[in-house]
Amino acid sequence: MIRASLVTAVAFAMIAVPLHAQRGSPSRVAVAGSITDFSTGNPLIGALVEFPALRRQTTTDANGRFAIQSIPVGRHKMVVNQLGFKTLVREIEISDGGFLYIPMEPDPVMLKG
Repeated sequence: MIRASLVTAVAFAMIAVPLHAQRGSPSRVAVAGSITDFSTGNPLIGALVEFPALRRQTTTDANGRFAIQSIPVGRHKMVVNQLGFKTLVREIEISDGGFLYIPMEPDPVMLKG
């Protein structure tokens, strides 16, 4: 009985150590940033920020800021769209922490009518 408990305790310790080590380096993080007009520096409200392969997206707030939770650490394609601006497609490295500053180049749209 005591021997079985000791074997169980040792087996649990061997499993618990690798799990604890994984907590030290997160595999998913929050991605946050700010989208601005390249020419004026003004924040872009309502810009669509997405990670297409992950099926994750959000829009910027009144200050041009966004946040997307639970993005896997590593390289991912990010796409930013806003009417009147060139679509930005960028491969970025996601790691723990940090803040993305993304200026977008204007691309005026002519409306007919």
